[in-house]
Amino acid sequence: MSPYRRSSRSLCLIRLTMLFARLVGDAAFVSVQNPVRLDDYSEPQPDLALLKRARIIMRKPSHALIEVLLIVEVADSSVLYDRNVKVPLYAQALIPVVWLIDFELPKRLKSTRNRPTARIKHRRVFKSRRPLNPRITP
Repeated sequence: MSPYRRSSRSLCLIRLTMLFARLVGDAAFVSVQNPVRLDDYSEPQPDLALLKRARIIMRKPSHALIEVLLIVEVADSSVLYDRNVKVPLYAQALIPVVWLIDFELPKRLKSTRNRPTARIKHRRVFKSRRPLNPRITP
């Protein structure tokens, strides 16, 4: 078997994918680096999204309405763009929970909870080795 070199960012995303798949089981979809349609003009590709399984409604053959429970952005060089552009877009689209894992600040995770007013309600910063609770129920 040949060695497989990955960046810390890639390994983090692989671990998160495995963790969330195990935690949510069949209750939600774990979507990795797939587009999330926020509105008619915005369709970013978060690193990871948890999608509520029971709420898939087909609008058109190419578009489904899927309730997004959680978005995770794993950032290294893109942290400023993710924090200043993507996180506010997710808040405006009423995504309930957004995690920004920032590799510029070692082992730092910023959690954002949004409210229906399209404003960021609550931000928390977690340091390494602290237990996390996304506070979502698929």
